[in-house]
Amino acid sequence: MNEEELFIKFTKHSKFNDKINNECCNDILKDWIKSTLLLKAKIKSSCCENSLRLLEHFIAEASYEKDYIVKDNSIFGDLSQIRVNGFENRFLYNVKLFKTYIQAYKQTELEYEQNFGKRRYSSYDSFRQVRNRNLNK
Repeated sequence: MNEEELFIKFTKHSKFNDKINNECCNDILKDWIKSTLLLKAKIKSSCCENSLRLLEHFIAEASYEKDYIVKDNSIFGDLSQIRVNGFENRFLYNVKLFKTYIQAYKQTELEYEQNFGKRRYSSYDSFRQVRNRNLNK
């Protein structure tokens, strides 16, 4: 997808959000898209691609130091999903970004703690036991 296609897709997606005034932000949004695509074009390996993806999420999360907002497509899902399978879904997402399950778990736990102020599980072993129990149901 090129710059213009991404910009059009974003503006169509964001037109339903009354907190975004695209007219005043167009140049900034286009610069962000252009910069991101330039970085992606320089990627030589999956390691770099994973690092860039992680950086994109980090920048988005760090730039909005607010409490967790429960909404559709949130990183841990909506309110009904947070306790049931939101952590598991985010873990599975992070598995794609990291070399080991333990690293993915640590990242998921870090994200959870940043959003909710406490850890979800006491350790990786605890998470693994709960996960295995749920998978065997």
